[in-house]
Amino acid sequence: MEAIKRYWRALGEAPRAAIFKCLRFELVLSVVVTIICVIAACIAFDALEREDILGACQVLGFLVLLLIVSLICVIYGYVLVYRAYRAVKQWLFSLNASGYPTEATWTAKDTWLLAVALVGFTGLLPNLIGVITEIALGEWSASLPGMVFWVVIGIVTTPIAARRYIPLS
Repeated sequence: MEAIKRYWRALGEAPRAAIFKCLRFELVLSVVVTIICVIAACIAFDALEREDILGACQVLGFLVLLLIVSLICVIYGYVLVYRAYRAVKQWLFSLNASGYPTEATWTAKDTWLLAVALVGFTGLLPNLIGVITEIALGEWSASLPGMVFWVVIGIVTTPIAARRYIPLS
C-alpha cells in the first residue's frame, strides 16, 4: 500500500486530478445505476406477481432508457480516461527524466500499456461493485467474465505502468 501512495504522490497534479475525476465519475455512475436497476427490478417483479403486465412493461421500457443513458455516460467516461491519458503523457514529457519515455522514444507499445492501465485502473472499483453485486444476487450474467477480466487487467497493468511511467524522486 505504501508503494501505491508513493507513486500516487510522485504523479503530477494535472494527471492526478484527471484520474481522480475519472474515478469519481465512474464510481458514482456505477453505484447509481446499480441502485436504480435493483429498485426497477423489484418494481417489475412486484408488478409481475400482481399480474400487472402493463406495469412490468413500463418498468422494462424504463430499463431500456436507463441502458441508453448509461451507454452515453460510459462513452463520456472513456472521454475522461482519454483526457487522463493525455495529461499523464504531457506530464511525463515535461519531466525529461532519464530512463523514461520521451516524445522521441514513445512507441505504440507505450500507448497501449498506458491506455489499458488507465482503463483498467479507473474501471477497477465499478467492476468490483458489479462482480460483488452479481455474486450477492446470485445472478451469473454474461457480463460477469468481462467484469472479472477488467478487474484482473486493472490489478496487473497498473503497477507495471506506474513503474514504467512515474519516476520516483
